[in-house]
Amino acid sequence: LYVFIGENSFALTEEICRWKSQFISKHGAENLVELSGGDASEETLLDTISTAPFIAERRLVICYGMPKLERESVRRIALEIHPQTLLLIADSAPDKRLSSTKEFINIAEEASEQHMKTFPLLKRPQLVSWIRTRVTSLRCTIEDAAILHLLDIVGEDQWFLASEIEKLSLAGPSITSQLIDSLVVPSGEQLIWKLSDILGSQKVGEAQKFYRKCIDHGQDPYDLWIALLTFIKNLTAVWICLQSGVKDARLIAENTKIHPFVIPKLLPMAKDA
Repeated sequence: LYVFIGENSFALTEEICRWKSQFISKHGAENLVELSGGDASEETLLDTISTAPFIAERRLVICYGMPKLERESVRRIALEIHPQTLLLIADSAPDKRLSSTKEFINIAEEASEQHMKTFPLLKRPQLVSWIRTRVTSLRCTIEDAAILHLLDIVGEDQWFLASEIEKLSLAGPSITSQLIDSLVVPSGEQLIWKLSDILGSQKVGEAQKFYRKCIDHGQDPYDLWIALLTFIKNLTAVWICLQSGVKDARLIAENTKIHPFVIPKLLPMAKDA
């Protein structure tokens, strides 16, 4: 029994893909079974894991999501796994309050460290190293300054970063800050921050260019509209704080739940409003 959990769904998914690729090359696709944990009953799991592999040494059963079972059922499943079958349960956000989740994790931990793997989100220094390795694997190069610039634009989501790195690698062997500016468009929170930065500086022409760039690169106009509304909401919240006598940026961030990075960009506009 193996259990993979952790917030880093990207790393978790990559590890599962590595397992599947290596397994299929050795034992064949016919011995790989994939199940949805949310829909898997005790009977379904028992039938699947107790079956011997078909003309091969191993059988791999991957269960996406923690099955919601009674504690006794979990123990029974662990005991009934065929000696030649591997059961892998993967869940990026398991409900650790459930007894079944606790039991699956305990059984895996009792086996060995290799049977229980946790995939945490990477911190910024780790992301820098990961980006460099990812770029090198695509036979490209990237400078440290360009890595930091990419993180500032895209953010720290590895799914977004991997997609943008793949796109940048097709443009040339050397990934520079200039290339990133020409091809990469912010998304999610980074889009809101970038828009707040431009509008907060009251650069109308730059805002128009940024809008056109986003549209040209396939950005959904609805996402831009949401970003604009978020900017207006944040600006209004900062203005209310100022009117209430709260002027310290740290206190404004605490009161409004706005990211501290954004507050200094909004303060000048809120004061002039």
